[in-house]
Amino acid sequence: MSITSFRARVARVLAIALTLGVGAALEPVAGAWGAPPPAPEPVERGDKGGEPDGLPPPPPNDLCENAVYLPVPQKTFGTTIGATMDAPPAFFCDTSIDAPGVWYLIVGTGTRIRLTTCSPLTNYDTKINVFCGCGNGCMVGNDDDNVCTEPGFTPPGWRSTVSWCAAPGVGYMVLVQGYGGAVGDFEIIASEDDGLCLPDECSVPIVCPPGATNEIDPSRGGLCPPYTSDPDGGCNDAELRFQPIHCGETVCGTVAYDGSTRDTDWYAFNAGGACVTWTVECEFDALIVMMDGSAGCPAPFRSYDFVPAYGRRFLTYVGPGMTYFFVAPLFTNPVIPCGAQEGFRYTATLDCTKPFCELPCAVGAVTEDEFDCGMPVDTVNGGCNYVPNVFTPLPCTAEICGTFASDTSLRDTDWYSVELSAATCDLYFLVASMQPVIIGLIETVPAGSPNCSDVVGFAIYETTTDECQQTQISSTVGPGTHYLFVASASFTNIPCDPCVSSYVGWLFTHTDCCADQGKTFEDCNGNQIADIQDIQDGSSADCAGHSPAGLALTTRGDGVPDECQCVADWDANGIVNSTDLAQFINDWFADLDSGTTFTNIYDCRNSGVNSTDVSAMINEYFAASAGLSPGCP
Repeated sequence: MSITSFRARVARVLAIALTLGVGAALEPVAGAWGAPPPAPEPVERGDKGGEPDGLPPPPPNDLCENAVYLPVPQKTFGTTIGATMDAPPAFFCDTSIDAPGVWYLIVGTGTRIRLTTCSPLTNYDTKINVFCGCGNGCMVGNDDDNVCTEPGFTPPGWRSTVSWCAAPGVGYMVLVQGYGGAVGDFEIIASEDDGLCLPDECSVPIVCPPGATNEIDPSRGGLCPPYTSDPDGGCNDAELRFQPIHCGETVCGTVAYDGSTRDTDWYAFNAGGACVTWTVECEFDALIVMMDGSAGCPAPFRSYDFVPAYGRRFLTYVGPGMTYFFVAPLFTNPVIPCGAQEGFRYTATLDCTKPFCELPCAVGAVTEDEFDCGMPVDTVNGGCNYVPNVFTPLPCTAEICGTFASDTSLRDTDWYSVELSAATCDLYFLVASMQPVIIGLIETVPAGSPNCSDVVGFAIYETTTDECQQTQISSTVGPGTHYLFVASASFTNIPCDPCVSSYVGWLFTHTDCCADQGKTFEDCNGNQIADIQDIQDGSSADCAGHSPAGLALTTRGDGVPDECQCVADWDANGIVNSTDLAQFINDWFADLDSGTTFTNIYDCRNSGVNSTDVSAMINEYFAASAGLSPGCP
């Protein structure tokens, strides 16, 4: 169905509804199913409900094109028994379609609309998906496992609730389906919801805001006149050209897609320890990606997401280093021609704030790369909680950077594995986190078993109790596979946001635990103690480097003891000269502008960017020039 015919149908339905008097009190609608059904028998998760034979014919609203109009506020009874399966959307949007469902039409009111199946009259495990139209991959809302707090429920309830900002006069198609093939009877309740309502236009053209920057590529990746080379082709371009983007800047861009080749627009930004949020709105189904550009191209992913047509999505990152972003249409889009008047525009905005607390992720650290924080299903490192079991493997000594999230019924638990070969090994695991976490070492019988079936509990664990704290565990273990974990300390609402729910961890050993991996820890000063342990114990300072001092109790700079590095070699090219001072001054002024503190030199108190940093750097420079700094060439 085209957008035009869909809008016409919405207009007809709305006219009929207004004639009948839409907006009456919140009362049950007899609708297709007559009077309310008797109190149902509960259908447990996995039970498809209904009778195995003799199913009734499909409900009249089995197809999207035959959706039943549902006014707001209102509630009605329905069933999915006898319904048929619907095709999945153009791309996966959090909650899949894996059970027969029925359709409703809701017309936006300019307010937030709340739909829920949390009712004692709902007798199975439901899902709700909200689309911008029939056959449209744009999903504006969805929910699977909502914890029902309505009267008559004992949590968790396994019902569905979704809330979204409904643009006035815009039609939204609502699919009620089930978990894992389940079908049954339900009551769906529509009402206006509280909360801020920002426009969520299903099909309103993108408008470039005043003061925005235009994309520098006039030919849309060389697909359109004047057919020039791609000046923002990024890692796809032979000359590796990116369009720079800065904090607070919005870029207005366009793309083209000929059915096989697509325009991909790349942007570059030096994060410098700031908390970066990259928000994209577009008129087409898009892929947006954030990449680690610290080592140039090819660049590994930091996070990614899919943006539905006329929708909005954002990515976040906190830490130092060059960051690449790109926007590209999905290959599932129809052709996006050069002369299109709609369907090819986007806006991308970069916002920078100071992170909740400074926990920089060092270059070379093991990154979790779990953009959804494993909620509701952790397929990245869910460990023994996920089938098939999956872990993030670690070398014997490593720094790890991850995120976590939780709500009132679920929490993200990140599992890590380490292979040890020594007869006995002293293992240390430290974690600093923005929010309270629990960390631990899993116990198996026999010890060192890689099988989840041999897990018997915690060998040891510790918990932080406040924001921006650290904790550590240590244990003497034998050879084999050992599992460590990091999880939210409680079942509270902690969002999946690297700016507020990140952690940094350090795993290291004091003995030769992994002979096949070579040196087991960094020991630049040769005292047979891991450098990071020297820093944690306070026997070595770590106040210099291109990363912030971090938490006051860790006084972490860049993970290298100050006595082992040449602070004066700011550009790290092995030569101390005037370019180091020039680069430092540029970074120092950049810090003043952005409010970050990653150029602190010998400032373990983390007092911020000030003149003492410059004085300390000048002293280091002259000491190195005079040959008085043992770490300098």
